[in-house]
Amino acid sequence: MKQKKKNRKLLFQIGVVLIPVFIFLIGGILWVIYDSSVDGYLEAQNKHMKIFLDQVYQGCILLDNADQDAVDMKEWQLKRLASDPEAAAKEKTQKEYDAMDEAIMNDTNQAWTVSWVESSSDLIQSYVIKGFYDDTQTRFENAYNDQKYDDLFIVDLTDEHKGLVLFESIRKDGVRDVGDHYDLNASDHPAVAEILENHSDGIVFEKSSNIPFEGMYYIGYKPIYLNGKLYGAIGLVYNWETIRESVISTLNKAWILGIAGFLAAMIIILTVLYRKSIRPLTRIQGIVREYTRDKNAEETLARTAEIKNRNEFGLLSDDVGVMVKEIDQYTKENIRLAGEKERAQKELYEAQVSVMVSQIQPHFMYNALTSIAMMCTIDPEVAQEATVTFADYLRGNMDSLKQKEPVPFEMELEHLKKYLYIEQLRFGKKLKIEYDIQATAFRLPLLSIQPLVENAVKHGVGMKREGGTVTIATRETDTAYEVIISDDGVGFDADEVKKRQETKNDGRSHVGMENIRKRLHDQCNAEVVITSTVGEGTIAKVIIPK
Repeated sequence: MKQKKKNRKLLFQIGVVLIPVFIFLIGGILWVIYDSSVDGYLEAQNKHMKIFLDQVYQGCILLDNADQDAVDMKEWQLKRLASDPEAAAKEKTQKEYDAMDEAIMNDTNQAWTVSWVESSSDLIQSYVIKGFYDDTQTRFENAYNDQKYDDLFIVDLTDEHKGLVLFESIRKDGVRDVGDHYDLNASDHPAVAEILENHSDGIVFEKSSNIPFEGMYYIGYKPIYLNGKLYGAIGLVYNWETIRESVISTLNKAWILGIAGFLAAMIIILTVLYRKSIRPLTRIQGIVREYTRDKNAEETLARTAEIKNRNEFGLLSDDVGVMVKEIDQYTKENIRLAGEKERAQKELYEAQVSVMVSQIQPHFMYNALTSIAMMCTIDPEVAQEATVTFADYLRGNMDSLKQKEPVPFEMELEHLKKYLYIEQLRFGKKLKIEYDIQATAFRLPLLSIQPLVENAVKHGVGMKREGGTVTIATRETDTAYEVIISDDGVGFDADEVKKRQETKNDGRSHVGMENIRKRLHDQCNAEVVITSTVGEGTIAKVIIPK
């Protein structure tokens, strides 16, 4: 029951990591969907506004195929309207009607040309400009009732009358008097700035918070050029909130489906993670604990065979089973050799098994697996890499049982790096490793250096509160090769340790270290020299004669 609680806790920790990631991911994707939908909606909106503005331009300003007289007349009308918009908005007088009727009867061929109007009386000119204003304003107010815009206006953009509203059709509450001005500051209205500064003749768009009303609006401007000169622009206005709400309403279903899909994906990932990693890893931990307690090889082999995952955890279970089987076989072999005369062979087996057990202590295995389990919640990729490294480490230890001859130093160094990689997972930043390898062309017994490194880690920097550095170096002299393991840990008093060893009063077994010394001496004629200073650290030097 206690183990199940730990399983749930680990799964909860993974969920705590994954859920915020999923929430952030969902939010980011939804924002991308919203942003792209707004862009798509605006692209369609812009096409609609371009068509509409072209229609307004041709219906109220000038047809595409207009002759030069029509262009000149429109230019004159806009100039006169901008000079006195209040007068243009007034009703025609009877005198103006009479004067116009008489003028047309006397000169029908030249009527409505610029030269004719300019040579006519003030009454005629007033009639013409009032007629232009009435006709254009009527078209603004009545010709586009089927459109759902908020405002439609023509604004003057000449230097003399910049911002002057010439015509307007408002589709919401509020009436603007003829002659009102818009503040067309270039910093607030980039579309207007594009027309004025770059002489753009295409339709440009912008969002505005102060034109034509307070609030956010989306405006399209079509410039009005006559005889190559900019006179004004037609503005078509839509409420930005209406556009945004239209987009959001179309995305609601997509958002709901997206959130549901991500939640389902998260549940599936957590389930797979639990079944494929957490559960088998927990079972392997339990197997190691049981074997530590009762040393029952048959039960351990049976339990490891039950783990059939086709991944690194299954490989780790197989390696643990093979390790237990090999240890059991060699233990039985040692018992068989105990009564035989070939004492030397028995001692060799005992030395190998002793080194094997000292390097693969159940406590080390449990600590390694616990570190890997913790990494599953922090960084699953690192946990996977650590699992493979630990499996390779166990395989190397098992190979050492079969290896009776010295091996190249590179093989010992590669196995040592796997051990230190696992220890660094456990100690974290407290353990630093440095390598200074200057010689490799020599051989030595497999797993003969690791005990010295392990002492430097556990009893050196591991006993130091802030941790420290373990350095592995090699040197070549005229007569020998040297392997130096040094640490800046707590150190010890060599004389005091020697006294306690002689009196068997140091509370620790020294069989493992003595076996290392014996294997190095028997196979390589090598010796081990250890020096240490309390508070400064320890240096262990293996000297291998050439």
